[in-house]
Amino acid sequence: MDDSIAGLVSIFGLILLQAIVTLAYASVTNTKMAKMRDWSDANTHSTRETMSKELLTLAGSKNLLITYQTITALLQFIIASITLLNVATPLLAQTPDVEPNIIYFITLALSLFLSLSLGNIVPEAIGSRYSHALASFSFPLMRFLLAIFSPMVFAMIQISTRLSALFKSEGKVNTVTEEEIMTVVE
Repeated sequence: MDDSIAGLVSIFGLILLQAIVTLAYASVTNTKMAKMRDWSDANTHSTRETMSKELLTLAGSKNLLITYQTITALLQFIIASITLLNVATPLLAQTPDVEPNIIYFITLALSLFLSLSLGNIVPEAIGSRYSHALASFSFPLMRFLLAIFSPMVFAMIQISTRLSALFKSEGKVNTVTEEEIMTVVE
């Protein structure tokens, strides 16, 4: 029973972490360039410089989406693993007459529902609605996550590039240039 409680606490902690990352990502991606420019114009020169650099770093990074998707996939995998090992397995031991697949399905479906609703949908809506207010929190967090996950993202981009070249589709990727971002910021 202690493993089940520890598993549930771990699951809720991971869902909270997923919610924070999703909130930051939604805030960064939904911050309109014009609002950011207006906001930085209204503040001091040093703040404007800092926010311009943050905007340039994140909005110009083609790795931002890949980093977010990688973090989300890793968290989902860990949540599913903990659900199976620390929640479903003890339930199976307590109810031997119930089909194991039913218990696995119910526990995974419940953790998926909680993870999607509390870890993705609600934070995405909050981050989209209050993106301007959350920008000062979101930009440094996403920049930190980009730095932490950059080796994994780099490897994934290399694999993707090689696969794209194999299927002759490498020229079909859209990116935002630094010039375009500087034009919006200035």
